[in-house]
Amino acid sequence: MWNKLRIMLLNKDMITIMLLSVFAGGAGMVLDILVFAWLFQRLYMNPFLANAIAISAGTILSFVLNILFIFKVRDKMLRRFLIFYSTGIFGILLSSGILWLGDMMHLPVFPVKVFSVFFVAVVQFFLNYFFAFDGSKHHKSIK
Repeated sequence: MWNKLRIMLLNKDMITIMLLSVFAGGAGMVLDILVFAWLFQRLYMNPFLANAIAISAGTILSFVLNILFIFKVRDKMLRRFLIFYSTGIFGILLSSGILWLGDMMHLPVFPVKVFSVFFVAVVQFFLNYFFAFDGSKHHKSIK
C-alpha cells in the first residue's frame, strides 16, 4: 500500500492534479472562511451552524471548479456531486469535531477553524480523487 501511495504521489499527472486542486480547493476554502467569518462575526451565528453553511458553500464551489478545470468530466454528474458532497458532509463532521476539540481546549474559534479547513482539505482531496472522480482510473501508472 505504501509503495502504491509513493508511486501515486510522485506521478507527474498526479502532481499536476494536486496543484490544480490546490487552486480549486483554495477557492472553496477562501469562500468557506469568508462565509464563516461573516456568519459568525457579523451575524453572531452559532459557530457550528456557521461552519456547516460555510463548508457547504465552499464544497459546491470546489465541485464546480473541479468539474470545469481539473477532471473535465461530464458523465454521472449527479453521482459525482453526491459523492463529492458526501465528502463535504464528512468534512463538516470532521471540522466540527476539530472545533469542538478546540473549544474543549479553550482555544480561540477562528484560528481553530482555519486549521480545520486545511486539515479537512487534504483528507477530502484524496476521498474525492478516488471516489467522486475515479482518479486512479485515469492514470495507468497509479494503479
